[in-house]
Amino acid sequence: MTLETFNSLPEEGQYRTVLSHGTFLKGFMEDQENYMLFAIDHFFVEIHFTAYKEDVIYIKAFNTSHLLHKYSPQLPN
Repeated sequence: MTLETFNSLPEEGQYRTVLSHGTFLKGFMEDQENYMLFAIDHFFVEIHFTAYKEDVIYIKAFNTSHLLHKYSPQLPN
């Protein structure tokens, strides 16, 4: 699947595609919200949930590495 094909899907189709074809990479919680990162073919997908109801706030697909910084451990100074 290409990034363009994924982005053309409705949100429910994107969600189902991530759960059925994505590989979970990492997740974290911040300010009562959950973030989960998946890989599909040659791109990444971030799903942002509310922590208390697990409602999807947004699904973001991307193929640039600069959006991965929040999933990297913080390096000491």
